[in-house]
Amino acid sequence: MKSFSKPSLSRLPSAILALSLLGGFAAGSAEAAQATAASAVAEDSFDAALAPYFKTNLPGVSVIMTRAGKTIFRKSYGLADLEAKSALRPDMMFRVGSVSKQFTSAAIFQLIEAGKLKLDDDINALLPELPNQGAKITLEQVLSHTSGLKDYVRSPKFAETAGKPITRQQIFELFKDDGLAFPPGQGFAYSNTGYFLLGMVIEKVSGMSYEDYLAKHIFEPLKMSQTAYEGRERDAQRRVEGYMGQGEKVQKADPINIDIVYAAGGLVSTVDDLATWDRAIVEGKLLKPSSWELAMQPHKIHGTQNAGYGYGWNNYQIRGARAIGHDGIIPGFNAFAVRIPEHQLYVAVLGNNGFAAPNSAYLVEKIAAIAMGNPYPEYKAIQLDADSLEKFVGVYKINDKDDRAISREGNRLFMQRSGRGKFEVLPCGPAEFFIKDSPSRVHLRFVADAAGAFEQLIVTQNDLPSAEIRKAGR
Repeated sequence: MKSFSKPSLSRLPSAILALSLLGGFAAGSAEAAQATAASAVAEDSFDAALAPYFKTNLPGVSVIMTRAGKTIFRKSYGLADLEAKSALRPDMMFRVGSVSKQFTSAAIFQLIEAGKLKLDDDINALLPELPNQGAKITLEQVLSHTSGLKDYVRSPKFAETAGKPITRQQIFELFKDDGLAFPPGQGFAYSNTGYFLLGMVIEKVSGMSYEDYLAKHIFEPLKMSQTAYEGRERDAQRRVEGYMGQGEKVQKADPINIDIVYAAGGLVSTVDDLATWDRAIVEGKLLKPSSWELAMQPHKIHGTQNAGYGYGWNNYQIRGARAIGHDGIIPGFNAFAVRIPEHQLYVAVLGNNGFAAPNSAYLVEKIAAIAMGNPYPEYKAIQLDADSLEKFVGVYKINDKDDRAISREGNRLFMQRSGRGKFEVLPCGPAEFFIKDSPSRVHLRFVADAAGAFEQLIVTQNDLPSAEIRKAGR
């Protein structure tokens, strides 16, 4: 999960702030016009950036990019079904995983506007079947992942039941007694459990099933005909197969009972429908501007600490510009969709390989940066001999619990973070390295002391320094 410091928007009048967040205010500004003119990029540039990652005989992605509501790039790469050898098309449906959360959030806000819910409502009052945790847990805390509810997806019980026929009630029974990771409102921890419960709230308050509510109150009004809760598609033949694997070694993903993710990640959609959804938000459909504004504002813990997450949307930066979006990782699929209001851009990439490298988030950010006229640097690997590489070997300590171990195997260098797997780092300069297609664009720079010994390591991720550490013993 990515985060960033919220831009200084608090002094803008409320109506202007809402338009700024959704892209409407930028549309009328001289700055936006200049940005649009400066970042107008030929379609070939996006294709050239994406095509090398995909083969015609393997799973792939569908991509859409819009600017001010107009499609400027739309294309698919790879296969929808390896056995049938059918090619992907942009009008095909993918599982979108946690991108579903923004639709669940919008449904909650519709019920708030209808006077049936309030952000301050206690989840236990709405769902008395949920064991009381000894403290009030508000809808706002559930929406913003500040409830403290433990994430049932991380439980061994989740993996054991994911592919089995099991009802939503039985799933609820599995995690309802898991308790809290911290007192409500005292921290941030991403929790699918909370969004599962929000689905139950929508059903109880509306008197409709979660899938029926979304169909009637969101998908049908917006004519999103290819978006649905999985199993409720109008044309299920358009759904693509999901795969897992690396390179040529891919296989069909294990089956999953979609009810186990429910309102936290149970939807299927197309890039076209997601672009329609984004345009509806920009135009202020379904909800009041103030509701859309609130849903996308980064939540503040204790009123001051930026959680980097709103109510169903993550907030971070792409090349210095505010980005509002979400990823979706679910067996066989990986998705990412983001809006960049300053540039009136919306980009969505839906992939049908859950283990794809690079993933959809990397691809979205890569082409979004191109569209913004500020592409990420393209590092090119060079060759360094074993003696040159040996100078960097050692353990660089952040603290007693966290370090970066640099090791060499022949003419290859590797980095390993405490408790995690190791990655090859490729030289792009005499003392600079990168991880190929790293989702967070990891870059390493080793710094020598006065005697020429490399004793300091500066790690950068997504243009921002993430660690500046010294070799152990120095």
